[in-house]
Amino acid sequence: MKHGFLILAVVFYSCGGGTNKTHENNKEPEIQTVEETTKFEVNPSLVNELFVVENHDHSKYPFKQVETQSIDLNNDGQLDKITLYIIDNWGDPGNFQKIEIKLYGEEPSEFLNYGGWVSFNQNYSVTDEIVSQNKLNSENILLIDATSNDKLIVIFGWVYASEPGLVTILNPVTGKILFNKEWDLRTISDSNSDSNLELRGSSNFDGAVELIDFGRAKLELQRE
Repeated sequence: MKHGFLILAVVFYSCGGGTNKTHENNKEPEIQTVEETTKFEVNPSLVNELFVVENHDHSKYPFKQVETQSIDLNNDGQLDKITLYIIDNWGDPGNFQKIEIKLYGEEPSEFLNYGGWVSFNQNYSVTDEIVSQNKLNSENILLIDATSNDKLIVIFGWVYASEPGLVTILNPVTGKILFNKEWDLRTISDSNSDSNLELRGSSNFDGAVELIDFGRAKLELQRE
């Protein structure tokens, strides 16, 4: 009888103590969710060099601020800034030649195009459907929610003769150019309802429709 009592006591102790110890060691860690921004892969074939004048005399042709917009670009709860500049007394086409993107607490990214970017429908035609998706009250900067996490900046360059004007797409978080080509942007939509936008356009007026799908981390200009 004593042996039976001892066996029961040992079993009870090991079950109780072992269970508590196992539960403590296997306690699930607290989950902290952090909203991450997609790092789109830059495809060199989609990014032509911006036109830059290396010997620009800043003392004679200084940059003059055109527009500043404040908005949270990287979903951290802080206001970031987008600022546009025009070269004073420059005389060449364009409504601005420089765009500066400054995330809160970080060094700014700058992009220069001496060929000039233009306001919507001043030389480069932008449809009302495209303008309606702008997150900013601006006629110079198109800011779109390309994905559920990613805001991208789209700006437009001067149209020459029969060639489409420049379309420049910037990732404000990474400070990278994702697209910079002469392109006739026609529509921005989410046709497959995956919460990622698709841009449709053409490298030639009245040319074949081409697609940029922001549902893919590796961007390509796909023929439809």
